[in-house]
Amino acid sequence: VNDGSWESKKVGCSKPISSFKLQILSLARDFSNVKFDTLLETLSRKANDLGIFFDPRNVPFRMCTLGDIGAQIKSCKYSFVIMESKGEEYGSIKNHETYINRTQCITLKVAEKVVNGDLKTTENILYKYNAKIGGINWKVDLSSITGFSEVSKQPTLVIGADVTHFTRSGSRPSLAAVVCSYDKSISKYLTRVSAHYPEDGRNSIELIPDMDKIVSEMLGRKELHNFEKTKQRNVIYYRDGVSQGQFENTVMKELELIKKAFLDKGCKDTRFSVIVCTKRHDQRFMRKDRVKYDNMKPGTVVDSSIMAPNLLNFYLCSQQAIQGTSVPCHYYILHDDLKLNVDSWQAFSFALCHAYGRVTRSVRYPAPAYYAHLACESARERFLAGYQDVQWDDTAAPDNQLPTEDEIQQTIVPGNFDAFYM
Repeated sequence: VNDGSWESKKVGCSKPISSFKLQILSLARDFSNVKFDTLLETLSRKANDLGIFFDPRNVPFRMCTLGDIGAQIKSCKYSFVIMESKGEEYGSIKNHETYINRTQCITLKVAEKVVNGDLKTTENILYKYNAKIGGINWKVDLSSITGFSEVSKQPTLVIGADVTHFTRSGSRPSLAAVVCSYDKSISKYLTRVSAHYPEDGRNSIELIPDMDKIVSEMLGRKELHNFEKTKQRNVIYYRDGVSQGQFENTVMKELELIKKAFLDKGCKDTRFSVIVCTKRHDQRFMRKDRVKYDNMKPGTVVDSSIMAPNLLNFYLCSQQAIQGTSVPCHYYILHDDLKLNVDSWQAFSFALCHAYGRVTRSVRYPAPAYYAHLACESARERFLAGYQDVQWDDTAAPDNQLPTEDEIQQTIVPGNFDAFYM
């Protein structure tokens, strides 16, 4: 790793599922058969270089409309969908996606980059594809992180959560997303999304009131059966998008709900740690050489002088800004049964910033929180596409025209869809 980026020669590929079918669909009329052949050849060649399973034989190419794309998606296990742009059609496409019929949307501009031989863009498409079919792009080695040698000997789950809101409207629900790792490398995640209408007079709700139900459902999945059976286990909870004034009434209440879910499953000897990562703040850090100011190196930590009083907190600059000034993430350690020192949490958080599966760069904040954020954004697009006939505004439609929470769940969470964030 050099300044937050690295070159990848091989990634961990999943075992291809039987009768795996792949197809390329296009809503963009300017994408011709000639471009399709070049696209398929470029993807296949680069996938082979990276060690990713990608069978180019008998891959059909079909021009579609939004009216018939649902049937096409359901006819194949994996569909690349080329769109004119990421507009309203994105949510409509994703609403046809299920656990066994997965999609990956590519804009026409990005597809043409691949056709024209842009290998970095091709790589990023394939990293996303590999993660969605069960492969592992990057791993986190707990045993190599300062202070985590003993923790690594016990099963450890990392949970990430985020909530997104619609602007100035109490008639739309707040959408919450929770992801949970289920492998030793902290690379594969289960995902759940839930919707909650705010109370009267409020425009949003930040608390995830059904966190116990969500975590309980995840613990019931076969991927976590071995975790339940162990005598001692660790849970690390990263929460995104919460201000200091909400720590006690939101994050700590969610911790109690998470603990309840584990106790209900008989997992009594479990240690919990809670970290809030905040992106919206005004702090910026620069380093000065002999000639000019420059961004801080990835991995730089600021944990003195400007910290919030009475709280264990620090700033971490984890990424190399491609353009402009890099923005650090502000971390607050609110609860720690593992009793690790702040240096260990800094190293662990920085390692998770390298675990984001889409790119060969470290990102601004830990991958679990990032995936939860992506799940929220995807749910938002699905929701808007599913209920675009309702006039969502501040005057609001009558209550009997608003979708119920159950109807929303069916729209934004199709079955047990665990690649939702991708």
